[in-house]
Amino acid sequence: MGTFSAYFTSEDLDAFASFLIGEQGQKLLSTLVQGDFEPAAVAFARLLLAYADVNLQDLARQPNSPTTQTMMRELIQLLACEGWAGADDDICTPALEFWQSYLEFLIDTHYADEDQPEPWMASAQQYVVQVLEKCWAKIRMPSEEDFADWTTDAKGDFKAFRADVEDLLQASYTLLGTAIFDRLANLALEALNDQAWLHLEATLFCLNALSEAISDEDVVDGTLSTLFGSSLFTNMMDPNLPIPAKTQQTAVSTIIRFMAFFERHVRFLPSMLTFLFVSVRSPVLAGKAGKAILSACDSCRKSLVPEVGAFLSQYDALVQWAGVEAGTKEKVIGAIAAIVQAIPHPEQKIEAFSKLIAFVEQDVNACQTSVRGNWLEEGQELGLCALRCLVSMGKSLQEPADVVFDLETDLKSRDIYDPGLWADCQTRIVRCLEGVSSALGKSSDVVEVTCQVLRTGYKETAPGPFVFPPEITENFVISCKIDTPRLDYVLETAGALLTRHTRTQVTAVSEAATRFFLYLSQLAATMNCERSQ
Repeated sequence: MGTFSAYFTSEDLDAFASFLIGEQGQKLLSTLVQGDFEPAAVAFARLLLAYADVNLQDLARQPNSPTTQTMMRELIQLLACEGWAGADDDICTPALEFWQSYLEFLIDTHYADEDQPEPWMASAQQYVVQVLEKCWAKIRMPSEEDFADWTTDAKGDFKAFRADVEDLLQASYTLLGTAIFDRLANLALEALNDQAWLHLEATLFCLNALSEAISDEDVVDGTLSTLFGSSLFTNMMDPNLPIPAKTQQTAVSTIIRFMAFFERHVRFLPSMLTFLFVSVRSPVLAGKAGKAILSACDSCRKSLVPEVGAFLSQYDALVQWAGVEAGTKEKVIGAIAAIVQAIPHPEQKIEAFSKLIAFVEQDVNACQTSVRGNWLEEGQELGLCALRCLVSMGKSLQEPADVVFDLETDLKSRDIYDPGLWADCQTRIVRCLEGVSSALGKSSDVVEVTCQVLRTGYKETAPGPFVFPPEITENFVISCKIDTPRLDYVLETAGALLTRHTRTQVTAVSEAATRFFLYLSQLAATMNCERSQ
């Protein structure tokens, strides 16, 4: 019907409508809603959707028509069939596609007639609200045991349906505004009170979807204050509550999505960060929790400066835990480095940063010990973890993006390669680089991550632990031979150093440029020699 709609007369369409909303249509719909997807019922659903697609604008513009009202109820009911989307129910996905088209038409009309809204728009919006309520119920996760038994295709289809609902929610905010956000937040509080954990997960998922539409607006801060001031974080880390891991994961995602709120309302940071530090000890939560901690500390670094000692203690306890993952260590140590960057007093900043380097040195020493004991795989993991922790620390120590400075003037006005109070920290970092390289050799990963460590200081305009003298980069580059893995990246790193100082007259950099030129000449000669042989 959708492809050949022009072949149907108005009488034909009226006949289809009579069947779809008639007694036989109602029986077939009831069969679907009960979870019986027999061929005749599925065919009815596809005919209903095809008719609705062809008559979409009429359905929107004639909300008071008895035919429209009955048909819209049926279309909404297609999202309420028993069974899981993708696993049991194959009708909900095409039904959702219709409602996406319906919403797109409403949004286009809204922008076209913004000064004088159409009289039918309010009724149409109420249908959207009902659709979202059905979607909220439809995206609830099955139990972990049931989900584990699903096929790969069923899991993929269910995730795809949730992603489509996410898109629908984001688009709906244009029409429904904060009302839909407030409604969902209330549902979250009800689920918390009832300890309905999978209902809570679905609600948080919906709130997360709306976060992109809301952006950094503070229009929902009151609602978020109620939600984050509730027992949400306390419950999520209570070992005595049977909370599914998926609900905890989505709660962590909620923190990440609404990080701007925590930046505006720092009083909620303690409970939020406590939950996250508990979560990093869970294998299924560690990755997201570490990301959330890094994001929180990066965004709220100044507010967290008084707690830097507590963060160091938390990290010390974390690295003592045998199950800690390398990626988690990298994110959390980078998070603490962001707080260190915001410490206003140089001596206190250096003292805190020195403690962070000590953690990296422990990994370097452990790497060397493992290699000497012929535990090569463990040594490789420890060494690369140490280097990546340095990269994370270096990036977090960089000036925040909102700090404005004149690059050329700042570089000319000071000797950024005079480490001053940072000299000891800088020396220790270089020793870490050398220690890992001597233990593991110049493998592809070691070369790449070492270059990343060197590059973290290239953007800086003031002395710091990662603002190495040019000869540090120079020595590393020249030590690489024609057969060194990732030689292309090594040469890019040398170029990045020189590009950084294109407009300045730093003697050490000019000398490095000369040596790089000689080095490239030697590489070219070696390549020519090998070809001739």
